[in-house]
Amino acid sequence: MSTKKERIEAVEKTRDIWKDLLDGVDPKKYYIQNKGYVGNCLIWWRLGGSGYTTNIREAQQYTEEEALRLCKVRPDEDFMWLVEIVEEAATLHVDSQNLDYRKRYGYKNE
Repeated sequence: MSTKKERIEAVEKTRDIWKDLLDGVDPKKYYIQNKGYVGNCLIWWRLGGSGYTTNIREAQQYTEEEALRLCKVRPDEDFMWLVEIVEEAATLHVDSQNLDYRKRYGYKNE
């Protein structure tokens, strides 16, 4: 069994290895927002280019180069956002279509 000091050293070594591997790599990723809305939710380009989504978990992340290239096609309709900024503002919501109201407390089939 390793000591606490050994575990800390192992974590630091792993961190240093990753730092060396990623040195010079731009880790920034972007989401692409379309100008439309669903209710008060922004819409984002969906994974694999399969339409749009309001669920940020289903949105595609792009490199800066990819996002710039794609947003140049329709600059008045598509906007790139840093992933960190969007995820800080994201909230979880419940879509009423996904709930079976027969399962709610006190439901009476009338």
